[in-house]
Amino acid sequence: MAVDLLRYAQEAAYCERILAKSGLTVVTATLAQSATPTHWTHYPEGDVYDFESGAHWYYHSHAPLEAAQREASDAAQSEEPEPSEHGHFHCFVRPDGKGGPVHHLIAVSVDSMGRLTRLFTVARHVVDDADISAEGRVALLERFDVQLDYPNYLVNRWLTAVVGLYQDEIAALIREGAERAVRDPKLDVTAQLETTLAQKVSRAPRAEC
Repeated sequence: MAVDLLRYAQEAAYCERILAKSGLTVVTATLAQSATPTHWTHYPEGDVYDFESGAHWYYHSHAPLEAAQREASDAAQSEEPEPSEHGHFHCFVRPDGKGGPVHHLIAVSVDSMGRLTRLFTVARHVVDDADISAEGRVALLERFDVQLDYPNYLVNRWLTAVVGLYQDEIAALIREGAERAVRDPKLDVTAQLETTLAQKVSRAPRAEC
C-alpha cells in the first residue's frame, strides 16, 4: 500500500511539474480549447470518458457568492465555491459503459493555480447520480483510471493519481456522506476534506526497502 501511495504521489507531482514547464496547470490545460470559459459549463466539451475503465469526469466552476451570502452559507451544506476555489473536477465511474448508470465518486477542488485544495462528496440530486450503496461506490474507486489524450494526457493522469493517492480518505468521505445524506436530504455537499498534495505526501507512510 505504501508503494502504491508513493507511486501516485510521484505521478501527481510529475504531471504538475511537466505542465508547469509548459506554462500550464491542470486548470489551464483543461480549459485550453475554450475561448471564454463560463460558470457551470462542463469542460472539456463533451466531458471525458475512458471506455476501457468506465472513468468519467468534467470540470466546472460556480459563480462566486456575494460577500454577505458567503458569510451566511454553511460550506458543509452547499456546493458553492470556497473563497480560494477556482473550480472542481467531478469524478465518476460508469461500470456498464457510457450509456449505463453513472456513479459519482468525488469532487476535486483546485485553486486558480491548479493546486488541490479540497475533496468533497455530493448528494445524488446534485449530479443526477444513480443509486448505489456506499460500499458499492467505494468498490468503484479502483476503476477510476483515465488513459486518454483528451483534453490533456497529464491532466488525466493527475486526476487518476489524486484519486488513487486519496483512496482511503475518499472512501471515508463516501461513507460519511451517505450517512449524512440520509439524515438531511437537502444537503448538496455531504462530506469534505480540506487538503493539499504537500500535506498528504508529508503524512504518507514510506515504503520499506
